[in-house]
Amino acid sequence: MMYYRKIKSNKSFQEYQEKFIKNDIYTKIRNPYNISTSSQPENYATNMPNILPSVQNVNGIKQNWPNLNGDDKSFWEHEWLKHGICCENNFKQFDYFNLAVTIKGRIDLMVILASANITPNLTKRYTANSISNAIFAVTKSIPELYCNDNHGDLKLQEIRICLVANGTSYTNCSSLSSSCSKGHGQIYWPIS
Repeated sequence: MMYYRKIKSNKSFQEYQEKFIKNDIYTKIRNPYNISTSSQPENYATNMPNILPSVQNVNGIKQNWPNLNGDDKSFWEHEWLKHGICCENNFKQFDYFNLAVTIKGRIDLMVILASANITPNLTKRYTANSISNAIFAVTKSIPELYCNDNHGDLKLQEIRICLVANGTSYTNCSSLSSSCSKGHGQIYWPIS
């Protein structure tokens, strides 16, 4: 699953507005057994090799997947432990991170959504279906949307693109997240 998220950073919004949705990204490859990373033993991390040397060799990792709030190493370790371990049978750490960067280079959700006249805006609202349909037109797969509910206002927070277990193609996500379809179903995508 590839997540595009609104950046939560301690730094100024102006500094990162161009990186909205582009940098805070991680990929989770669906495995055929739907193994959850939360089911991994607590001591699993102590048995895994240090991932930093292999991750630093991924071309473009620092530009495309930085930790905007601190240390890259701890961020990448967290992402591997939370999302990468579940597909370790298909991908070694280097391959997992390399695939994430490669896929990010293949799909630009900002461009896809803009071509459907869906852009960040403080007042305009969109339906979950319109966002999903714009992405489906390009990927031929149904994304999963995640929204925050702020007193009835649904704010688009994440767009999740799912991949088959070997990472070669997109697949439908399990469902259009209910967090974006409750209430009146009108979603806003704020610029800050």
